[in-house]
Amino acid sequence: MRHLRQSSESYRPSTLRYISLERRVSTPNALWLSIGRTSDNDVVVNDYAVTRHHARFRKVPGAGYVIEDLNSVNGTALDGVWLEAGVQTRVNSGQSLRFGRLSFTFLEPSDFHAFLVTLVPLS
Repeated sequence: MRHLRQSSESYRPSTLRYISLERRVSTPNALWLSIGRTSDNDVVVNDYAVTRHHARFRKVPGAGYVIEDLNSVNGTALDGVWLEAGVQTRVNSGQSLRFGRLSFTFLEPSDFHAFLVTLVPLS
């Protein structure tokens, strides 16, 4: 089996989408925001290259955010560097994240708001 992190194939999405992540319901693992392919994740990414339980985020008081790869098959990359599974890595606003073949930009809430204002100027 050839994994995507070893592939030279590139994937270019045809649609640019924005999502704001906010936990509305308390869950047993409320400190973490999970990302994966199945519906029991906080963020569901319906793509074959994303593992059922791919990665997770959490905010560390006074230290920003961390991400952890959950031993995913196709890996998690931060600014093009593949993360070691099970190791919490600091992620800063504006950094690029890759889950399998899909790329995202991590934005803290204030930066996300500032970005949205540039799309729809206030009158």
